[in-house]
Amino acid sequence: MKITVIGTGYVGLIAGLGFAKWGNEVVCLDVIPEKIEKLQKGICPIYEPGAEVQLSDGLSSGRLRFTCDVKSAVEHGELIFIAVGTPEAADGGADLCYVYSAADEIADYMQSYKLVVDKSTVPVGTARALRQRIAERLKAMGKNIPFDVASNPEFLREGRAVGDFDNPDRIVLGVASMEFLFSKADTNYAIFNCRENRERMVTLLHMLLAEADRSLDGCETVCQDLLEVLLIWVVRCTTLSLQLEEAPRTENRECAEVKRYLDANFREDVSLDLLAEIAHLNKYYLAHTFQREYGISPITYLNRRRIEESKHMLGNTGYSLAQISELMGFSSPSYFSQCFRKAEGLTPNEYRRQVRQGQRPAPSKRHEV
Repeated sequence: MKITVIGTGYVGLIAGLGFAKWGNEVVCLDVIPEKIEKLQKGICPIYEPGAEVQLSDGLSSGRLRFTCDVKSAVEHGELIFIAVGTPEAADGGADLCYVYSAADEIADYMQSYKLVVDKSTVPVGTARALRQRIAERLKAMGKNIPFDVASNPEFLREGRAVGDFDNPDRIVLGVASMEFLFSKADTNYAIFNCRENRERMVTLLHMLLAEADRSLDGCETVCQDLLEVLLIWVVRCTTLSLQLEEAPRTENRECAEVKRYLDANFREDVSLDLLAEIAHLNKYYLAHTFQREYGISPITYLNRRRIEESKHMLGNTGYSLAQISELMGFSSPSYFSQCFRKAEGLTPNEYRRQVRQGQRPAPSKRHEV
């Protein structure tokens, strides 16, 4: 998995080293050139048993890089961890200016889905504030890019940080479709001990993360089943009861990305293989998932998009069928006519004649499919 860590302080550096050790491609970002230069040379700025070895191994393997280039760092990460400092503010609370600055930079440079993870020491509610801030900034720039925000506070002990990162003593899960029922109506969180089943639960977590990372056919079902098993083990460690609720339906991000690509490039030579490469999915799985999301296949959606645009040209221009067919990306005029008849119930020439005779209004604008 491609991971970006913003901030190379104590928490950020230990996290970056640990992620690279686990086989991920990690880019660590910092605004201090001198620190980045030393890290690139394998000079660890903190003393922590095991950190210098992990730094050397990560650099030599090519899995770990350090940079001051914000744009390339944001573009690299599928997961982006914010691990910047949160100094004490004048009122005694945490100063979140660096956290918010990192969130702004992520919004400025993101071009595809990102999972933004807050790893800094921040007050409750910061993840919600970050989500709103990123969403508003994207909207202001005219970007319609899906993203998620999670909170992953770190608990590291000096002198044992490497071991603590590899073997955390607590696991925090948040799931939109599941709700724990507590004894007090005004309580929405709890701390409980699962030490007896810790090894089994960590194994399940590793399986869950590995399955999500591979993105093979049926991975969503497997991940959901593993998560339910994991939560059942949590319930067995406590007196909680577990209530499952249907989660609000959200658009599949890979399908949404393919749909955006088709809307922007419907005139180009597009194939299912190309769309699968863009979505990083098996082409048959993509076709099945797209059909489930929108009720039509990707190629049918593409042709409908082309047909809508061709109707505009038939009704408002003097282009020949051959010219329209070529402009709209159809392989031949005959295939254009075949697709048009299938979609509209008449040929392109019949459609143009009806528009000119006033039997149907000329399309004045392009329509969304």
